[in-house]
Amino acid sequence: MRKVGFGVIGVGTWGENHVRVFKQNPNAELIAIADINEKRAREISERYRIKEYYTDYRELLENPDIEAVGIATPDFLHREPCVMAAEAGKDILVEKPLATTVQDAEAILNAARKNGVKLMVDFHNRWNPPCVMAKKAIEEGEVGDPIYLYARLNNTKLSPTRFLKWASKSKVIWFLTVHTCDLARWFFNDEAERVYAVSRSKVLRSMGIDTPDFYTAIVEFKEGAVVNLESCWIIPNTIPGVGWGEWFGLGIDFKLEIVCRRGTIYLDPLPNYTARKYTDEQYSWPDMQGAIQLHDRWIGFAIESINHFVDCVVNDKEPLVTGEDGLAVTKIMCAVEESARTGKIVEVR
Repeated sequence: MRKVGFGVIGVGTWGENHVRVFKQNPNAELIAIADINEKRAREISERYRIKEYYTDYRELLENPDIEAVGIATPDFLHREPCVMAAEAGKDILVEKPLATTVQDAEAILNAARKNGVKLMVDFHNRWNPPCVMAKKAIEEGEVGDPIYLYARLNNTKLSPTRFLKWASKSKVIWFLTVHTCDLARWFFNDEAERVYAVSRSKVLRSMGIDTPDFYTAIVEFKEGAVVNLESCWIIPNTIPGVGWGEWFGLGIDFKLEIVCRRGTIYLDPLPNYTARKYTDEQYSWPDMQGAIQLHDRWIGFAIESINHFVDCVVNDKEPLVTGEDGLAVTKIMCAVEESARTGKIVEVR
């Protein structure tokens, strides 16, 4: 089996995850990385022994040995690198969301189609074991068709105040709700029809961060199923950093309730209670399922989604999460924004 040349654009917290996978996957060769922060780019290149790094991703895209790229720039800065990567003939794995406007999402998808490249959006919860179990139970008819989903995914204030320096340029729905929205589409195997949403902006705005504290949205799907999407990023910083949050100290609150015709599934994907570590000075609940280093290898469902992209590129397969999936989620989130702003029910267009 041949090795494929990969590059990574944006090597922050999640971009480093792309680096880890491309470095250890036997079918991938990580050729170069790019980040606007030269100090960070140099640090990552030295840590992982990457020969080339750039501060301008366009130089990376000019490298003919790179056949595919992972893109992990801030969520509102996906359009330009994705379109340019497609025009350079590179297959693309882009972090969620595909884009924060329908116009940008359509531009990315059209560029991928026009240039015949693969486009995968990294909704890694489709590889999360509890979520996979739920999908299997639904598909095999064990619990019957899903008719209602309650989905809660929250972060502490550390997320918009410290971790995301660009929080004022985004919203919690783009950082968190896109995950649960994608799961709803996946579980229901259906498309959204209309949305009613509300949000409030009190806590963060008082701290000088102009972004809503929370959104809650009711989304009706064409075949009748309904999802209640709830996300906020103002829960107390004393909530333990768990799961992925161990990487950057964020507390995460993640709950799912899937009501089906012949059963109900309750999921608590995070925190993972299999390990809780306490010392005289501090405590931590380390990640034991998302992305962990086991001996000298990185494993976990957040790793497997990226490995899946490598497999799709090497073996010319369709990704489990496509650009069309990314566009559908962006359309729903834009409807959520509009509904919260206007106070009206909004059709998903």
